[in-house]
Amino acid sequence: MIYHVFSQRHAMSKRALYPISAAFLVLGIFLWSNLLKPSPWIGDIPVASPETNVLAATENPVDTAAEVGLTVKIPKQSDTLSFSTQAEVLRFSLRAEGPYTLRYLTMQIEASGLKPITDWTVYKMKGGQIDFSESVGYGETQIDGFVRLRLFSSRSAAYLGESGEQEFAVLASVLKDPAAPAATVSLSLPQELPPETDWAWLPGSHGETWLSVGESLGAADVLGLPTKSIQKE
Repeated sequence: MIYHVFSQRHAMSKRALYPISAAFLVLGIFLWSNLLKPSPWIGDIPVASPETNVLAATENPVDTAAEVGLTVKIPKQSDTLSFSTQAEVLRFSLRAEGPYTLRYLTMQIEASGLKPITDWTVYKMKGGQIDFSESVGYGETQIDGFVRLRLFSSRSAAYLGESGEQEFAVLASVLKDPAAPAATVSLSLPQELPPETDWAWLPGSHGETWLSVGESLGAADVLGLPTKSIQKE
């Protein structure tokens, strides 16, 4: 009697396993077939290709000055000369169609009734205000009325500019000579410069140490340099 009951339960267990085994068999065949040839819904799953990981910056590289179109713009500014150890003397904008690397730009200055101007500093402008937290340049040399400003994003590399427009402010120590009856200053960004004071820049981003960059472009390759000086008194 006991054996008969056991045999019946065993037979029922085997019958219950048939549907389960059949289901696993169908699933196995489905997966194996898709390894050889994906089904339509599996084929629709997007797969990232190596090309999609290329940096956007390399999609449209700029190689020449004409492609960058580096342009100087002098906005309207006060013609009143301020006296301070951090007096604003000039505002200018640089606009470009692509990234650029700028190491030097040069101002020409004529002053009277002032003590020798020193401690030139360049800051970026943000929202129409000087961002004193971000100094991007300083006066490196002064030769015969020319002030060569050295620009940087880091101390060893040049300033890395981006496409679009960025405004800058040049500040300096401007102090009146007590013996002079009046003080005036004239500023410009001339295109014709002595070789030792010429601009130095390149199209594209060059983050390496500037000394390893090699040859560079000058003011002749910059657009929009003004023909008139800015007068302050």
